[in-house]
Amino acid sequence: ALHGGLIGKIRDGDLVTIDSQEGSVNVAADDDVEGREPINLELDHQHEGMGRELLAAFRSHTNGAERGATIFGEVVE
Repeated sequence: ALHGGLIGKIRDGDLVTIDSQEGSVNVAADDDVEGREPINLELDHQHEGMGRELLAAFRSHTNGAERGATIFGEVVE
C-alpha cells in the first residue's frame, strides 16, 4: 500500500476475496480498481510512542513483503 500497490487502492464498499488455498486476493468494485490513485496517508505521527521508536531502525531497513520483508537482504526460494 505504501508504494502504490493494489491494497492501497481498496475503498469502502469493495468486495475483497482472499483464497488461501490458491494464494490469491481479488477485489471486486464498480470501477477499475487498478486505475485508482492510491490513498496517501500521513503516518509520521505513528512513529513515536508505545516503543515504536525502538524499532525504527528495523522499519527503515526492511525490504517489502514481495521481497520477504526482511532486513537480511533477498530471500532465496
